[in-house]
Amino acid sequence: MQCDHAFHVYSFGAGLGYQYTPNFGFEVYTRSLSFIPLAAALSSLGYYPDQHSGIAAIGTMPLNESFSLLGRAGVGRTTMKANRSTLSDRTDTDAVVGVGVRYAFNRNFSLSLEGTYLSKSEVSIYSLGARYQF
Repeated sequence: MQCDHAFHVYSFGAGLGYQYTPNFGFEVYTRSLSFIPLAAALSSLGYYPDQHSGIAAIGTMPLNESFSLLGRAGVGRTTMKANRSTLSDRTDTDAVVGVGVRYAFNRNFSLSLEGTYLSKSEVSIYSLGARYQF
């Protein structure tokens, strides 16, 4: 049974990565997506996204000293919770793509705004993140 619509969620998560060059790095991350279980319980029979973990390559294109554009491409596993006891939970392996913008306050600290799409689960994630770089 497939969900009958795409989900748009706001997530809470953490990641750890390595910046190989100023323009390329990678990140291993995990995100909680379960901010909508009550709405999911009131919807038609199906699933809602609960957790996503993955690895992604991150491309960065500086626009000036403070602003940069971001691109994300990777793969991850999404736990989809059933909204009825008659269904079993499932996991999806998703191709992950995303775009965003980052503002650097200094060399170590920046904020980012990003949109990410999980292909098989049909989940759109919008996130505001803080980054500390050693």
